[in-house]
Amino acid sequence: YQRRVHGGKLKPKLKSDSTPYWSSGPVQVLTGNNFHSIAKDSNKSVFVLFYAPWCGHCKAIEETWIEVATHFKSRSDIVIGKFDGTSNELEDIYVNQFPSFKLFFRNSVIDYSGDRTLGSFISFVENHTSKTE
Repeated sequence: YQRRVHGGKLKPKLKSDSTPYWSSGPVQVLTGNNFHSIAKDSNKSVFVLFYAPWCGHCKAIEETWIEVATHFKSRSDIVIGKFDGTSNELEDIYVNQFPSFKLFFRNSVIDYSGDRTLGSFISFVENHTSKTE
């Protein structure tokens, strides 16, 4: 056991919700099980809201987040997702507050710290995804 731990061969057991077969709206539901296959897809830019269901600020941003996803719905190269940080864990992504926003593209992660408005979110995504074309 100790050799596996110190040798890096023993991986931690991380929490994950069940992976949904589909998302019921424009926002892609991400879990510990499907996060890497979606967010780390090199053909897509994935903007993720890390949230807690009990967080008042997260609840307040929910409608705007749906509007962001609706805005990019016709773009197959952009995914707007949400990740419940209270019932899912990731070994390599750290979030120290809710809500947190991260853009994943081309094996990079960019933290978003701008205004929490529809226009600001859209501009952020468009500014960064235009560099990949």
